[in-house]
Amino acid sequence: MVNLYNMIRLALLLVSISIPVSVFAVTTPENFTGLIYFFLDYIKLIIPLVAALTVVVFLFGLVKFIALVGGNEKEIENGRRLMIYGLVGLLVMVSFWSIITILQIEFGFGDLFIPQLPIK
Repeated sequence: MVNLYNMIRLALLLVSISIPVSVFAVTTPENFTGLIYFFLDYIKLIIPLVAALTVVVFLFGLVKFIALVGGNEKEIENGRRLMIYGLVGLLVMVSFWSIITILQIEFGFGDLFIPQLPIK
């Protein structure tokens, strides 16, 4: 089960991933619109990373579930629980992505919110 210690570790991991983005930022926001775009850039970086993490959790649970069929019932239940956590995480990420897209379109900050990995 997820405890507070693991949630704190995940939050620190996400913060440590986002620090280089802020350190090497070329421009700083000069007005409110620039600030919104600044945060949208962060969100565009974080959503794919968290979505990939949830897919990895789901696949890990799936492998654990399949590999231990006929074995330890507690570990099989643990694998099933990891798959459920992964699916719920993906659902939350897709919902968050949809809400951000709707808000972005309604307030005129762009057409579509399509997060992409910063690969150039």
